[in-house]
Amino acid sequence: MRRKLVVGNWKMHGSVAKNKALLADIMDGVRDFNGADYVV
Repeated sequence: MRRKLVVGNWKMHGSVAKNKALLADIMDGVRDFNGADYVV
């Protein structure tokens, strides 16, 4: 079976701290999804 690929794209406007927080939230949100690859 092929793995699912989940892709997100956004502009990297804002501070490093805000972008770091956004990535942490994304990682928390997809942590329970197994069998997929993620690209941000």
